[in-house]
Amino acid sequence: MTLAIVPLTLDKREEATNVILEGLKERFGKIDPIYNPDLDNIYETFTQPNHYFYTGILHEKIIATGAFYLENNQWRIVRMSVLKKYRNQGIGKQMLQFLERGIKAKNGKEIILETTKTWSDAIQFYERNGYNRLREIHQDIHFLKTL
Repeated sequence: MTLAIVPLTLDKREEATNVILEGLKERFGKIDPIYNPDLDNIYETFTQPNHYFYTGILHEKIIATGAFYLENNQWRIVRMSVLKKYRNQGIGKQMLQFLERGIKAKNGKEIILETTKTWSDAIQFYERNGYNRLREIHQDIHFLKTL
């Protein structure tokens, strides 16, 4: 299944936000907006300098999201999400590889990302894709990949 990966557009921000929220609700049961201020307006957040947000589209529907940004001279991948019914079909891998190529094109040498330490499927996904555990902070595991 090949995904069309395109930059987020203003008219698609709500649909993209809903993909992310659906995944968070699945994991946490409820969403606390205090932990997700970027979701108030992802388009505004990710159109700042050195911020990039992409949507994975299949049959004209957003089924995946992913973003990266530069923070303290390190590239971070965030907001990786795939709708549940499309998981384990290579969609997440396509998005992750796309984001990695984007970072590499900007001369990035390392990528940091994090996930919640109880999300074993996400942890295994990142480890299978060459990410190494860097540290644990509170309930999150931070990973590093050298390009």
